[in-house]
Parts: sequence; C-alpha cells; structure tokens
Amino acid sequence: MRCDQAKKLIPVYLDGELGQEEARLVKGHIASCAACQKELHALERSWKMLGEWKNIDPAPGYVSRFWTKVSLERPWYETLGQEMGEALDRLRRRRLAPVYVMVCVLLMTSIFSLRNYWQMREAQELAASLDQEELEMAADVELAENFDIIQEMDFLEDLEVIEDLDSLET
Repeated sequence: MRCDQAKKLIPVYLDGELGQEEARLVKGHIASCAACQKELHALERSWKMLGEWKNIDPAPGYVSRFWTKVSLERPWYETLGQEMGEALDRLRRRRLAPVYVMVCVLLMTSIFSLRNYWQMREAQELAASLDQEELEMAADVELAENFDIIQEMDFLEDLEVIEDLDSLET
C-alpha cells in the first residue's frame, strides 16, 4: 500500500470502520512507514483533545442581548449613505464645490490634451518614417477617399467649361 492511500484510510482505520483485510493492510503499512505513523499519532492526539472539549454555556440572557444588539445596528449601506450626506453638507458649508468642479474640468482637459498630444506625436513619427513615394501614395489615398465628393462638385464642371473656352480661343 502506498502512503497516499494509507493516509486517506487512517481516519477510517481509527474509527474502526475498515474491513479486516483493509485494516490489516493499513496496520502493516503504518508499522513500516514513519510518515504514516506520524500522521496516525497526530490524528489520535487531535481526536483526544476534541474529546476533552468542554461545552461552555453562555451567561444567562446573553443570546437575547446579542440579538437585541444586532437588531439595533444599522446596515453598512445606511451608514455609508449617512457619511456621504455629511461629506456633501461639509462641501456645501465650505463652498468648495466650485473649486472641486474646476479641478475636475482641468483634470479632464489635461487628460484630453495629453491624449491628443500623444496621437499627434505618433502621427508625426509615422510621417517621418515614410519615404517620398509613400508620402505621395498617402496623398493619393486621401484624394481617392474623397473622389465621390470631388466628382460631384459643380465648380469643377465650370472649370472644365472654362478650359474648353481657352482651347477654342487659341
């Protein structure tokens, strides 16, 4: 029998609930294994101490006093709500609310500005890493994206008419 199997059976062995064959195997293993002997003695000592446990009866009226005290306590969420209300009252009395609002606005503006700065910096680094051919291609892509808008512009048609007139005069 292996140690892991024996250690699982030691509590049942101590209770005397093992069959004769299993009890003989566990007893034989314990006799030859120091680690399992130590486990057996530790469990025997623990059960002996639990057997010596004495019940202590509470003082008369303890249970009723305990439940009365529990019923008088307010739940945590009511306490938190009261504390938040008191904090808001202190803010109103000190008239610091405008200051806090301004700090929040400045903080949000700073965050937005930093985000835009980092995006612009990344775009500049990307543009700096492109060669001339890639820059021209990027400009052509922008024109291609807006081609439908450009095609429908009336003034371009007027320019075509003017160009036709120029060619007729020469």
